[in-house]
Amino acid sequence: MGSSSRNGPTPRLLAAVAGVLLIAAACGGSDDQPASPVRTDGPTSDVGPPPAAASAGSDEPATPPTPDAPPPSEPATPEVTPPPAPAAAAGEPPPSEPPPPSEPPPSEPPPNEPPPNEPPSSPPAPVAAPEPTTGPVYGGTLFVGLEAETPGGWNPATQSCAVSCHTIMRAIFDPLTIADANGEPQPYLLESFESNEDFTVWTFRMRPGITFHDGTPANAAALATHFQNLLSGALPGQTLRRLTGWEVIDDLTLELYSEVSFAGLPGGLTGQLGYLAAPSQYADPDGAANPVGTGPFVFKSWIPDQELVVERNAGYWRTDAAGRSVPYLDRIVFRPIVESDSRKVALQLGDIHVTHSDTGLDFDHYRENFNTVEERSFLQTHHLLLNNAVPPFNDLDARRALAHCTDHETYNLLRTGGNFDIANGPFSPNTPGHLADNGFPTFDIEAGRALWAQLPDPGAVVLGTTNAPFDRTSAELLARMWDDCGIEVRISQLDQSALITNAVLGNFQVNLWRNHDGISLASERVWWHSNFTTGLALNLGRIRNEILDATLDEATVTTDRDELRRIAEDVNRILAEGVHNIWMHWVRWILPHREEVQNLARITLPDGQELLSILRGRAFLTETWIN
Repeated sequence: MGSSSRNGPTPRLLAAVAGVLLIAAACGGSDDQPASPVRTDGPTSDVGPPPAAASAGSDEPATPPTPDAPPPSEPATPEVTPPPAPAAAAGEPPPSEPPPPSEPPPSEPPPNEPPPNEPPSSPPAPVAAPEPTTGPVYGGTLFVGLEAETPGGWNPATQSCAVSCHTIMRAIFDPLTIADANGEPQPYLLESFESNEDFTVWTFRMRPGITFHDGTPANAAALATHFQNLLSGALPGQTLRRLTGWEVIDDLTLELYSEVSFAGLPGGLTGQLGYLAAPSQYADPDGAANPVGTGPFVFKSWIPDQELVVERNAGYWRTDAAGRSVPYLDRIVFRPIVESDSRKVALQLGDIHVTHSDTGLDFDHYRENFNTVEERSFLQTHHLLLNNAVPPFNDLDARRALAHCTDHETYNLLRTGGNFDIANGPFSPNTPGHLADNGFPTFDIEAGRALWAQLPDPGAVVLGTTNAPFDRTSAELLARMWDDCGIEVRISQLDQSALITNAVLGNFQVNLWRNHDGISLASERVWWHSNFTTGLALNLGRIRNEILDATLDEATVTTDRDELRRIAEDVNRILAEGVHNIWMHWVRWILPHREEVQNLARITLPDGQELLSILRGRAFLTETWIN
């Protein structure tokens, strides 16, 4: 781990930095900190989930009346992947078998890439589980297996938020905005947002009548408190530093002021920065351990490394498309289970109902044994994060050599089972900015060996990764490839917080990393613009490219989709020409779940539009039920 001078960041600040950085990025194969092994006191394979306690203060009857009609189906028919009966885990009794499928699961279609000069089609919808065969069922407890614990708690202004954190946050909090099927931000907890002509003044209006779980109003004053806390954070403050102030116009309206154009502000509020916490949580010294939001579920208890429990918010402001109250579930129990094999066994035995995974090698198992929901668009990019500011990768020839020496096809086959698409940039197919050919160097071992041999004493390359066994194997595979090019490699394994801290401080050469979904070019700007390369840097690769800076700045002054697509394509070409990172594959998340889980990841937007929403593995459980 790198050291800092006496005048550098304090250990407490570095801990906060390591946490906050995960708001938008995560490295390696796991997103937060290790947790306990799988527990086995959840629902079993032959017994349904235990009865749930009623929400605190709830007037909901123990058995709500049966709904009179099922929710409408999705506007567009999604692809279906019904599972065959699950096979028993080795050495374990077989779980109860679901009904056999009516047809075998379809093979995954290849991405339908448009030529670079043609407008892309709408992003493909996620691959959905079978449509529910009955209407919603109220009650029950859902057990969710998460890939990691979030050790610092649940403060949206300070906490790390990778996929496990987002899954819980989306149960307790509502985002101010939400991405629609095309990736465009739409009002969610906000009733509306609008800007002046040059995007330097934004007017946010809250929906009337919404209260936090503590009974206080979710109004403009609460929104102002939220932005004040965000700006006080080390790295969120950098993201929002263009804001110069705000004014509460009336009880529901807040006006925000920016010193320069800030066209992408609403799009940046679909995730952690948009999770609105109550002023009482921000005022509470232990607020991170006692979250208070407006969301569909109310925080009940948290035992770190064991479980977090939320219960139904009986006064939730939302309804489904048929006007029925949501959520349907009485309770959700979230359990961190770090080892992917342990999560597979827990799901097989029925100890949990649902989990998530971005490990391509597990996809075939999950598709064959469970219902699944899968991402198809706005995919994160697994890549090699290069430090462009230190030798040898401050030299373009060194970056090109490493790209030529990396066999993407072999890596993809051995580390994902061929389930992911090889990446040539940070914009996946059907994402604005994607190009089938952007000029990124291809695998050419002779060209790579020649370029590396010309470098003046490059020394050994230190490849950083997490201490997860899966990531160690990935690093060893890359080291063997690069050794064939004459590149000496040392592997450095660190716990995730240390790896991230080193990246923020610039104390690394090359790291295995995962980031960039391309959904908002304005939000991606902080990762590549030279304004964010000093001190505690969000531009982790320390990229300094004047042409790239000018191009990224163009995205801050427009919301025109065609213009943003053109800008993103230019960014793609510039990153490829400079080989500022080495792109490996586009990551897809899968949500495997048992057959009794219905309507997973579907949500009704406030305007009545239904959406199958899964982004970076994040899903809403608001309209999920258990048969």
